[in-house]
Amino acid sequence: MENIKSALPEWLAKRWEPIVTLALGVYFIARLFYFAMGIVPDLPPDEHTHVGLIRLYAAASPLFITDTPASFQFGLVSSVPYLYHYLMGAASALTGNDSYLTLRLFNIPLAFLFLVVAYRLAREVTANPLARILFFVMLTNTLMSSFLWASVNYDNLVNLLALLSVYFLVRLLSRGATTSCLLFLICMGLGALTKASFLPLALLLILVWLTARNRLLKSDFISLRQQVMAGNKPVIALLVLLAGCLSANLLLYGNNIVRYGQIKPGCSQVLDLKSCMANRIFARGWVLSQYRDNKITFEQAWNMAGRIWHAGDREATRVMLQNERMFRLKKPETLNFYDYLNVVWNQELKPSIFGILAHRSMLRSSAELTAYNLILLAGIIFFIRNIRFDQRDRAWGIFAFVCLGYFMLLLAFHHYPGYLVTHNVSLGTQGRYLFVVIAPAYLLLSEFLLRKLKKWMQVLVVILVGFVFINGDFPYFLEHVPASWRTQ
Repeated sequence: MENIKSALPEWLAKRWEPIVTLALGVYFIARLFYFAMGIVPDLPPDEHTHVGLIRLYAAASPLFITDTPASFQFGLVSSVPYLYHYLMGAASALTGNDSYLTLRLFNIPLAFLFLVVAYRLAREVTANPLARILFFVMLTNTLMSSFLWASVNYDNLVNLLALLSVYFLVRLLSRGATTSCLLFLICMGLGALTKASFLPLALLLILVWLTARNRLLKSDFISLRQQVMAGNKPVIALLVLLAGCLSANLLLYGNNIVRYGQIKPGCSQVLDLKSCMANRIFARGWVLSQYRDNKITFEQAWNMAGRIWHAGDREATRVMLQNERMFRLKKPETLNFYDYLNVVWNQELKPSIFGILAHRSMLRSSAELTAYNLILLAGIIFFIRNIRFDQRDRAWGIFAFVCLGYFMLLLAFHHYPGYLVTHNVSLGTQGRYLFVVIAPAYLLLSEFLLRKLKKWMQVLVVILVGFVFINGDFPYFLEHVPASWRTQ
């Protein structure tokens, strides 16, 4: 590496990392503009629903929306997290423009902030500039992630808040600053107000925080009180904001628990059946459940599915009905959790992380995933061999715990229970749900792929892995995108 740097002009040798990072960031943002302007509306995941809710919030008076006939097609609005739609609705109202293109462009600043925080997190945890570059290459060249950032989807805000939570947790554990602690808690509170699936991540991060700061929690509280008593305005402002986040979460989730007995009530617990059936997701599940419970015949269920207004969900419902009928006829053995994990990871999640899974899809084949599989396998092996179980690698241990913990919680409490009900491995299993931990996962991968290698080997690994990721993102998309996806 030193030989390479010595061959470069002095100014480039000193600034090569920020130059490469900036180039990757500019390339990433440019692709987002291409996707935002070039992809037809409603093709990205659930974009119709998100745009519809944003438009309702833009027209809301004075602040929030309630369940009305205008909102029924979008599902519940009064008992669910709302922050993304509220903020986008406010931005739409201020600009006076609620077109798909405008709302997509509103999401690109979220992507820019994500990159800034990701780079700062990388500098917090690794001193190896090549690892940081490799991390940035992977982060900015994962096809489904790139596609999602350029669409209207609340996952974009969730992923940003998840990364901010991890970043401030790392700063808190390394420096113990009061502001980092408050910002850590605020970001988790805001994440919970954006999407309910953020709650498992918040649980894991709080567990890490309480465990790592166990003996220092009392001194942290004393420091906070002293700064408040001294009139530290930034700390007081953050404390007020934290109190507001906690109050909003209690109003949302506390009300749900008291009124409906659970954190996230079903539509039929809040609205009557006719109102719920206007929502495509509820209608899909209800038709399937009625047939599964022998309350209607297959023909009746098939006809009901035909009345679902959204073509994708109409087809998905009929596929699920056929799957249920075949399950009754053949009575195959239900996959145990381990076999299910293997199938869903290899056949559903990876193809939809490095490909695109939306209302129309561009999934990667097993052969196309070979290079990614080798990279992931090498990263896992090198992590097991080279992780140090001491204070020096505490951040990496935390990242591994959070990533694996979130993955297992998602499978155990969302994906696998859904499979047991529908007998369908594919239903609801989308790789984008893992993007809340994509940054720590890629940091782990980039660090341990390079650790203990000679500099020239590190450079070679960065080039080879970088080629796989860069070629597998935009060039792959351009080669496989159907004309029907394009706006023109």
